[in-house]
Amino acid sequence: LLENGLTPDAVAKNTFAAQEVFWDVIHRAEAEAGFSIGSGQLMIEAMSGSDGELILYITRLDREKPGAAERPGKRAKVKAKRPREIRALCFASFEDVISLAKSFPDLSGGELYFYNDKYYLTLPQNRNMNLAEFAAPVFSAYIVPLLEEHGKHICSDALDKIRESF
Repeated sequence: LLENGLTPDAVAKNTFAAQEVFWDVIHRAEAEAGFSIGSGQLMIEAMSGSDGELILYITRLDREKPGAAERPGKRAKVKAKRPREIRALCFASFEDVISLAKSFPDLSGGELYFYNDKYYLTLPQNRNMNLAEFAAPVFSAYIVPLLEEHGKHICSDALDKIRESF
């Protein structure tokens, strides 16, 4: 969830970003497994798989009669695949942002945000570099709009300004 820009709190609060991610997964289930939403309620169960995969079981609950107990209908299993493009980097502390800026002098620009007790750096271009020592990559296409709407914008040209200041 974090790689898609979602926190457990965002899912619990049923935010727009959480809904968008789950609808994307449901549409993948329709395309890949022939799963049809149809009419009825959906139940989504999440399980962690090997190698940090997130496996979602999506079950459509059918009703035999109005007011009757629900019985399981068709079920689809969808493994979340990581998108290829890194949209942002998530840092546990500001010191980690400083370390990244100093360790990679060729990286420049970026917007720095503070959201849910973490720092996020959006990069001006796709940089699929191994930066796991400093930050967790965020692949979600929804992270930038989420940060713009709910995060606190700290600065533009963040990496350059951090190198100048620290």
